[in-house]
Amino acid sequence: MIQKPNSGTSQPSEGFAIDNADIILAAAPATGSEFFIVTVGTSVNIGTPSNDTINNAMVKADAAIAGTKISPDFGSQNIVTTGSVGIGTTSPSHLLDLSNSSNAYIRQTRGSSAFRVGPAGDQASDGVILGTDTNGPLRIFTNGSSNERLRIDSDGKVQIGRTSPLLATELTVGGNNGLTVGKTNGSRIGLFGSFNQDLLIIGTYDNYPVVFRQTNTEAMRIDSSQRLLIGTTTVYSPIGGGSTPVTVVDGGNHRANLVISNQTNHADAGAAVILAAHGQDWQLEATSVLKGNRDFTISAGTNERLRIDNSGNVGIGTSSPDDILDVRSGAAGFSQFVHLSGQGGVRIAGTGASSSANLVFSNNHNSGVSDEYTIQMDGSSDSLKFLRGGTGGGETMRLDSSGRIGIGGDYGLGASNRVSINPADGLIGLGMDGRDSYVTSTSGCYIYSGSGSSGTTLAGELILQSRSNVTRSIKFVTGSSPAERARIDNDGLKFNGDTAAANALDDYEEGTFTPVWQTTGTAFSSVTYTHQVGNYTKIGNLVHVSLKIRSSASSGGSGNLLIGGLPFQINDETGAGGGSPATYFIDYHNSTINVAVETRNNNSQFYLLSSLDNASWANVSSGGIQGSGVSEIRVSFAYQTNS
Repeated sequence: MIQKPNSGTSQPSEGFAIDNADIILAAAPATGSEFFIVTVGTSVNIGTPSNDTINNAMVKADAAIAGTKISPDFGSQNIVTTGSVGIGTTSPSHLLDLSNSSNAYIRQTRGSSAFRVGPAGDQASDGVILGTDTNGPLRIFTNGSSNERLRIDSDGKVQIGRTSPLLATELTVGGNNGLTVGKTNGSRIGLFGSFNQDLLIIGTYDNYPVVFRQTNTEAMRIDSSQRLLIGTTTVYSPIGGGSTPVTVVDGGNHRANLVISNQTNHADAGAAVILAAHGQDWQLEATSVLKGNRDFTISAGTNERLRIDNSGNVGIGTSSPDDILDVRSGAAGFSQFVHLSGQGGVRIAGTGASSSANLVFSNNHNSGVSDEYTIQMDGSSDSLKFLRGGTGGGETMRLDSSGRIGIGGDYGLGASNRVSINPADGLIGLGMDGRDSYVTSTSGCYIYSGSGSSGTTLAGELILQSRSNVTRSIKFVTGSSPAERARIDNDGLKFNGDTAAANALDDYEEGTFTPVWQTTGTAFSSVTYTHQVGNYTKIGNLVHVSLKIRSSASSGGSGNLLIGGLPFQINDETGAGGGSPATYFIDYHNSTINVAVETRNNNSQFYLLSSLDNASWANVSSGGIQGSGVSEIRVSFAYQTNS
């Protein structure tokens, strides 16, 4: 735009005129005034100026510039518009609308750094570009560049809250993979979300551990075998084998704790369960920071099975244990301690060599000592005692360190009112003061000692008694094929299964008696004896006798001679018993060749008989006894009696 001299062409009085390619102004514009005004609704054709021929022109906001190219150098001037600016489009729909098939993006260059933003392609699936065209990081900050919040460096590493990388080499956010931190070899490590299944996964899709660190020191990891390791990288392997899904190791304090707690301000809260490894020991502790010690319980389903209360009492089957170990059952049954192999069992121990250990049986856990029985290991006497009542009850049986058993409390062999078993001696002692009478009207069998100095059972007597409310026998049986060898019943002693009363041996007796001279007529008025000896053995109803009678003088007497004084009355037919005697200085009939004795029924004396050759027996006369001189008879025989 020029102001031409007013020569050759008439200068307009105002505005401008066109002279070929020149715009002729009416007068030189004042500094800061407008060059010219184009009225809206009219057309002005300026032509096609050469590049860089219009300098320092200001285009008004409502001006329309025809053509397809403008390359002004506005310098420090501003381009102001209240409409939309379209680049690559004649119909911009946004304040700045860029449209191009291949380069529709904004690119800014500063030195060697270039920034680009825009579509990545002409399809919606191609996405957009936000990044650099040079080998530098992409940074996002707030409130100034000194407050960097996120960085993607030239290696593709993503840092949030940091300006230098640690371990991650990839970061993927969104989709079904959640947040993924990966490595250059394609492994994926980090957060994974399966949002359509409401799952959040923290870890790896590949065979790598998940490690948690604090002050750059590893505190916990989940290893490649899905085992949780706290305070260690080494899995503990139990001696018995098997898997170890969780391992907790202390950090040098010699105590590793696993705590489960509901420490809140709720009225029922404040419980904590602690599983601890303390030195070479382990502990399972129920406690509370807010409420002190608490009970520890184990339940199966909704039913409590075991409780350890805060006083140390253990309850199985009860929530209120009364003692150190309180086991209860709500139904009939037994509690068992089973050792599957080798030797084992349950040990109940005292506190020292002279202390006692007790096992108490009771029909009521709240009962007194009268309802209890106790097995006590007495350290002071080194014996096992059985007590009626509690630990201070009366002793009823004892097993001492020598293996001797005392029933009634003692084990002494001669102790009164005691039954003792002494294995080393092969003896069973029943004491000496037992019962003072027989057992009656009972169905048992008994062995007991007697008591007292008189009566049916004397002190020290051993009594073997069968059933007393029904007649029963006492049998003796022997053999590998057991057979009855003897029995004692009401009839007496029988042998080899014999039950006949007539065959019973009901008596055995040994003793002495005094034989005397007697007569069937007038008795001797006097007899001087030098020997009167008689012995007998009675077996059942059979009496064996042997005797010797000797006199040195006699007087009086008539009738036949008798020898009296037998211990039992004779129960034989006349002449059934007898023997051949030896006689000395007794007068017989002339020509006597046989001498015998003869028993007669219902008497306690026997006759002396003699016989002649081929003649009958005849009684020896009482006169056969020497009146002055020796008369003697010696004889042994047997007879039956009913005594």
